[in-house]
Amino acid sequence: NPVYYPCWNINLIDGSDAQMANQQLTDTSLQYLPKAIMADPSEFEAIWVEYIAAIGKIDVKALEDKINEGIQERIANWGN
Repeated sequence: NPVYYPCWNINLIDGSDAQMANQQLTDTSLQYLPKAIMADPSEFEAIWVEYIAAIGKIDVKALEDKINEGIQERIANWGN
């Protein structure tokens, strides 16, 4: 495995923008994905569009930046 694996355990400080974005993504997924899975096929596209719109309101970049920072730190400190 790469030195930075697994990325899911990179520390997200409570209350940070990254941690809040991560929680919002989880909450949004829990809200919309069961609806999309259980919906009548004719309703799927509308639910999916709502789901994507809800994700668009989340500061995903803050989470991406923190995960990338953690990866770079691991490569620098744990790499060969």
